[in-house]
Amino acid sequence: MNDSYMHGCVYTLPFGGVGESGTGAYHGRSSFDCFTHRRTVVATPGWMDKLLRVRYAPYLQSELKQYLWMNSQKPDFDRNGKKIRGLGYWIWMIFGLGGPTVKGALLRWVIVLAAGYAYQTQFHRLQMFLK
Repeated sequence: MNDSYMHGCVYTLPFGGVGESGTGAYHGRSSFDCFTHRRTVVATPGWMDKLLRVRYAPYLQSELKQYLWMNSQKPDFDRNGKKIRGLGYWIWMIFGLGGPTVKGALLRWVIVLAAGYAYQTQFHRLQMFLK
């Protein structure tokens, strides 16, 4: 079990330590992966150029408006990727009951109100029973 000689003899298995313990994993696919810098390649269809025309200067007035509209939304995270939770976030969390959308918040409010009504009705019936 884990005989280093046998492990090194099988060409397709990765061999070698990582970091301080060795030089990395080599052999077969591992050698290729070790010396490969992966990059993302996106093939954009030609019809997208019309939608993304705002990338290329000079700008027409309509394209400038589109550019400003595209950049008007600020990201909801900081430089470290942590979500920014300002006053608006907490107001929505409290009054929206944590719903991700308006529809979800309304549904949660309906459920809360229905539960409150049912509780109030049962409480009233209990008081009538105890009298």
